[in-house]
Amino acid sequence: MRALALLALTACLPPLSRDADNAIDLRYRMTRPPQSTIVDIYRVAGADAPSRCKMVPTDSQAGSLNVVNDLNVNNYVRGSVPAEVPPEWPMATLRTFAVAARSIALSTDVGGNGFALYSDTRTQNYGGVAVESPRTDNAVLTTRNQVVTYHGEVAQTTYFSASGGRTESHFLGAPAPPYDESVPDPYDFYSPLHHWTFRFTEAEIDSRLGGYLDGRLRKIVVSRRGRSGRVDYAKLIGTRGTTTIRGDTLADALGLYDRLAYFTKSGAPGRRRSLRSRFPSPSFPMPGTLRAAHRRSGARVRHSLPR
Repeated sequence: MRALALLALTACLPPLSRDADNAIDLRYRMTRPPQSTIVDIYRVAGADAPSRCKMVPTDSQAGSLNVVNDLNVNNYVRGSVPAEVPPEWPMATLRTFAVAARSIALSTDVGGNGFALYSDTRTQNYGGVAVESPRTDNAVLTTRNQVVTYHGEVAQTTYFSASGGRTESHFLGAPAPPYDESVPDPYDFYSPLHHWTFRFTEAEIDSRLGGYLDGRLRKIVVSRRGRSGRVDYAKLIGTRGTTTIRGDTLADALGLYDRLAYFTKSGAPGRRRSLRSRFPSPSFPMPGTLRAAHRRSGARVRHSLPR
């Protein structure tokens, strides 16, 4: 059984979620002794229907609480689809996203203290009643209880806003599902984030990677890439030694949009130099149609950090 973790106590105030349809339920059910977890369960009656929250002591910090929103999967999807895609999109697209969002909710468990899902991109965005719309509500209603399955199990139907030209086959560190395969995405060049560049001074990148770096950074050497070309692991060559870092940790530390990145160090010796990350790299194999489309699009997004 599942529940959704929200970040603030105001999440408990109506009309956050409606809880009238219990055909599929995301509620978390206690398996540990009651005195060790839930301290309070209550319902808040709204104008339309009640909303339900739980206050759960955290395992990591004594005296603190997790506020958990408790709702069934169809109502969860009503607040998730419009938080992920514009309600003005074609109805067929909205219905597809409704099925995908429902499948992700029922196939994911982040192992939280009293919850199984996050309300942000760590799982998928959830905005509650505040983001619901008639068109996305219709998409959820017309696909009610529908999920994607593989051999009788609910599939984890991940999606993305930009692929960089090729999709990924699995989450780093997790087993690759048999139904996920890395394939070319010839339409990604329409995305404004199909090609981007970040620039860092030596001081900036040393600061961002300080916790993973031995000394000052000399260069980044990618030691392994996945099937899509995304960085799985890299070596940080420092002035006092070499350390290994996971690709997702590296991308997060540098604030990159994705692990599909290539690193170059530029600048003449003795001058202020910068490290850039780019994706996709011209050297990574791509279909000819993608190369041609990328040249025509000229889409490039540059970002400079404040100095």
